[in-house]
Amino acid sequence: LYITVVGVILAMFPATLDETIIATSMNVIASEFNSQADVTWLATSYLLTMTAFSPIYGKLSDIFGLRLTMLTSIFTFMVASLLGALSPGMVYLIVFRAISGVAAAGLTSLALIAISKITPEESRGKYLGYLGVLYAVTGVLGPVIGGILTDKASWRWNFYLNIPLCVVAFAIIYFVLRVPVPRGSYWSKLKRVDYVGIVLFIGAVVIFLLALQWGGKDYAWDSATIIGLLVGSAALMAIFIWYELRWTPEPTFELHLAKVRNVWVSCLLGFTIGWVLLVIIYYIPLYYQYVHQYTAMPAGLQLLPFLIPLNVIAIAAGFITERWGCYKLVSVLGLALSALGTGLFYLISAEVSVAVVGVALGFAGLGVGLSIQMSIIPAQQQVGFALISQVTSFISFTRLIGGVFGISVVGAIINNTLESQAQTIM
Repeated sequence: LYITVVGVILAMFPATLDETIIATSMNVIASEFNSQADVTWLATSYLLTMTAFSPIYGKLSDIFGLRLTMLTSIFTFMVASLLGALSPGMVYLIVFRAISGVAAAGLTSLALIAISKITPEESRGKYLGYLGVLYAVTGVLGPVIGGILTDKASWRWNFYLNIPLCVVAFAIIYFVLRVPVPRGSYWSKLKRVDYVGIVLFIGAVVIFLLALQWGGKDYAWDSATIIGLLVGSAALMAIFIWYELRWTPEPTFELHLAKVRNVWVSCLLGFTIGWVLLVIIYYIPLYYQYVHQYTAMPAGLQLLPFLIPLNVIAIAAGFITERWGCYKLVSVLGLALSALGTGLFYLISAEVSVAVVGVALGFAGLGVGLSIQMSIIPAQQQVGFALISQVTSFISFTRLIGGVFGISVVGAIINNTLESQAQTIM
């Protein structure tokens, strides 16, 4: 069991690390390829495909089997990373980053599914807590590791780094992971895939995420472009729901699960925690850089008051739930502490001391640590083992899209505040 868990963690590590690893090397890449205008797509392409594809892997693992789906995702991610490292131009690199995002969606969702299926229910929270810690830590380590590799070697090593990790993870999953294989020929399994539903859902999500990425930055929120994207996304999602309910013989998502209380509450909790986690990781270092004139490394280190309690309490929460099973209490307490920590951010200004910000980050870290994986288990318990894959992958999706939504909304608020203050000064 422990070797398998290590393999799952190694598979998930490069996928989550790649969300932020190029943050400190994008300018170098843009200069080498003389393509400043397209550089933001290096991050956007990965995030778009990772978020959009993450919920479909639950159903794919039910059809083709967890082990095969996971091995395919690892291999695809490894090949895309190699091709990204060898890219001769910006367009190639963006395309390979997008393909990496598709595979990373599988690695993150399938890691949660694998842990949920191979561990006893009473100790599942402990192992899911480890994955939650990994997700939070790699978000901060990514820019640091990327900056070191870019300075000491080359930005291409940001992608070469993934290859040995994928090789080891592939070997462990191939030789150690033993889960039931669905019956039927490969051809019969291909015919079970809901291709139309997948295309409709991914199209709706990608268009929605583009609106979030561009809104308030490249286009005004009330511009025809953003409104058109949001309307188009809503229309595609409506067609998707109609198609899933009326036409497809084997839907990608069991939409009746939305009526299950623990499922929709878990999705809401996942969305909230994703929002809090990524907003803190993304904007707190920027606060220290722009307000207190910190350089990148010291600014990143200011996240330690957030990360240390998050890591400790996430692991502790796993042991607590293993012994007493109080998932609801742990989740509610986590939300309360997250609300307290983020509420204290209202006090942050240029005059506030680092200690005050650290206290706020500490409470937020405790809250996120308690809640980051606890939301999954009650939903899994209520739907039963047969639907674990679909429920787990969709909750993972809500956390990702919560992070994207949070970054976009908070970014818009910050931009509007800065613009209004600039106009007041002038």
